[in-house]
Amino acid sequence: MLKQMAITKNVFRLMYSVEELTAGNHTRERMGLLYGLTGEGKTTSVDHAIDKTNGIALRAKVCWTATGMLAELATELRCPEKIRKSNRAGIMLESIITHLNENPCPLFIDEIDRLTVHYNRTNGEKIMELFRDIHDTVKIPVILVGEENSAINIQENGRFARRISQWIEFKGIDLDDCRTVADTVCEVAVADDLLEHLYQESGANVGRIIVGLDAIERHGKALERTELNLATWGNKALFFDQPSFTRKRGKR
Repeated sequence: MLKQMAITKNVFRLMYSVEELTAGNHTRERMGLLYGLTGEGKTTSVDHAIDKTNGIALRAKVCWTATGMLAELATELRCPEKIRKSNRAGIMLESIITHLNENPCPLFIDEIDRLTVHYNRTNGEKIMELFRDIHDTVKIPVILVGEENSAINIQENGRFARRISQWIEFKGIDLDDCRTVADTVCEVAVADDLLEHLYQESGANVGRIIVGLDAIERHGKALERTELNLATWGNKALFFDQPSFTRKRGKR
């Protein structure tokens, strides 16, 4: 598989939204929320956006405390070592704000679902408030990335929801995008009938499409074929799905 970025309509939408957040005047809110189901290509698309905008990325962790998050962000921003190791939230936040005022750049926070789950609510709420404080103080684009439940939780938080001017939903890709992905990453050409079979079986989920293309590529290379069609592929499995169990855990 080729390590290249397939520019689908979802990727275009994300890049447009980031440009809107970056180019807007300083009186407008600059927060965005990218959300969608697992496997819709959010993280890969964010990596592309970070590369194109010289952004900063954080991936939320269940074990994060407010101080831990600030230390990680200060490290990403290359704040002075004595600041990063101060273990004092106020000092780190002040340094982060100073740095971002002098060197503004988009801030992307992936996996925000880990900050909104019920068992991490106390730390999660504090950390989300810190992201809001950074946005309000520096007016840099802050793009949160999570699944649909996170979007619902944020929508119910009025103080946060009113700051989000770009709601970016990633849905399943269409057949044209599936062709774009196949032509971009697969080293074996995929005939139209096999591509449509893959698209239908994947449920339009780009993550599953990538898995299926990998299987097609490996099979094509094993046969020393430069192109595969549906007849050659036959009824072989495209995905490594989990098995279905007839009994519950612990029952015999």
